[in-house]
Parts: sequence; structure tokens; C-alpha cells
Amino acid sequence: YLRFDGAVKAKNWDEVYASGKEILAKEPDQLDVMITLGSIGYDELFEGRTNFKYNDDTLRYARQAIVAIDSGKTSKTFGLFGWSFKDKQTALAELNLTIGYLTQVALKNKKDAAPYLYKVTQSSTTAAKNPIPYELIGRFYFDELNVLVEKIKASEAAQSPETDTPEVAQKKVDDIKALVAMANGTAERAMDAFSRAFNNAEPKEVEYKKQMKQNVEAAYKLRFGKVDGIDTWIAGVSNKPFPNPTSPITPVSDPETTTTTTTSTSGTAAVQTPAAKPAPVKTTSATNGKP
Repeated sequence: YLRFDGAVKAKNWDEVYASGKEILAKEPDQLDVMITLGSIGYDELFEGRTNFKYNDDTLRYARQAIVAIDSGKTSKTFGLFGWSFKDKQTALAELNLTIGYLTQVALKNKKDAAPYLYKVTQSSTTAAKNPIPYELIGRFYFDELNVLVEKIKASEAAQSPETDTPEVAQKKVDDIKALVAMANGTAERAMDAFSRAFNNAEPKEVEYKKQMKQNVEAAYKLRFGKVDGIDTWIAGVSNKPFPNPTSPITPVSDPETTTTTTTSTSGTAAVQTPAAKPAPVKTTSATNGKP
């Protein structure tokens, strides 16, 4: 314990983990040490030091701490030093944020990070007002959206009016419509997430809010082809529940507005094609920036 305390004060994280592991080997239920070891890597990465050295240990102990708390382990301080939380709910929210953040930013795995980040947003703690989990979930949707955009572009390029039969031409158009509908639904999820990041950021964080709004605008413009009404949309997200990123996205189809005639060697078929063609989405926010 003397080694552990001294190492924390000296910010000697190698010694903190070495002594902390010894403590847990003798006292496996020492929740406060577990929480501390499950928190260090987040600060080392989040606060701009981009130190990835302690990611694996942090993730391991953060998961162990969550299991311990869920199984009934408790504490007066729920952690030690700068990683002491006021109650069980706060500790769980911060540990889930740590796992979600490291999984996405360090391990580059947005999909597996999403469930942990969502748990943070659903907590009854101040962590639910942290813009970071919403931003990271928005980035997950942007990845999905860009994949869809590329599929739409490839599907459009595969259309062959000169050689496709009416049946083949219609099938290709229907496939494009389905992709566009899924892109619309994904864009709305992204808009929702980035809007909440924008709303939760402090007013003084002007640059961060600007970046979040730019992300909303990118998805909004892809979805609606304009930016009119975006401020009302952003303000309205607080009136509805935040979608669970692990739930299936509902495709959104707009009324068809254009008619295109596709010609083949065997005849002519009138088919409906999407009026708007999505463009690739670009994000501008830095996930290592601290709001």
C-alpha cells in the first residue's frame, strides 16, 4: 500500500500497476484499487498525452470493477485519489465511459464501444450530460453512413440502361432505394447523436460546439439536401429518447419525386429513382479534445 500510494502521488503508473496487482492478488475484493487501476489509461489518453501504454490494463480492471460492483461489492469512496466517485451509479457510469472511450479511440473499434457509451448516456449521473459518449456514437454512425454512401455510388454506377432488361433495371433501382432509405435512417441517428453532443457542451467550448454542429450539418444535408431548419432539429432532440446504437436502424423512405426512364434492348420501363444522391460524409471533430 505504501508503494501504491507513493506511486500514484508520483504519477509513476508502472509502479502503480505493479503494486496494485500485488494488492489484488492478496485482496481480490479491493474495489477501490480495482477502480483506480481501471481509470488511469483513460486520463493518459483523453487529456492529450496519447499514451496508449496502459490501455489493456485499464480495460481489464475497469471490466473487473463493473463485475464486482454489479455483484454487490461496495465502498465508501468508490475509488482512490483522483478516481474516487461519490456513489455506485457514478462509478459505473465513469467505468463504462472509460471502456467505451478506450475501445473506440485506442482500439479503433466503434461497434464494440457503442454499448458501453450508451450505458453512460442512460445513467442518472452527470456523466449522461458529458458530450463525449454522444460524439463517439455519432462517429460510429458516420462510419456506417459512409459505407452506405459508397454502396449507393457503386450501385448507381452498375446501372446499364443500354443492356439491362426492365426486370433487372427495376431490381437495381429498388436496391438503390433500399440503400438510400437505410442511409436516411443512419443519417438521422448521426444527427441525433451529434446534436446531443452539441447541446451538452458548455457554451465556452466554442470550437467544440462548432465542430459538433458541422457534423450535424453534414448528416442533415445528406439527409434533406439542405440545412434549413437545422437549429430547430438540434433543439428538438431533447424531447425524445436517445436511440440505442445496438438496435436496428429503421430505414426512412421519402416520397418519390423524380421519374427516370431506363431503356434496355428488350423494351422500356419507367422506374422511380432517388432524387438526391448522398455524398461522402466528412467529420472534423478531434476525439482527443476535451470539452
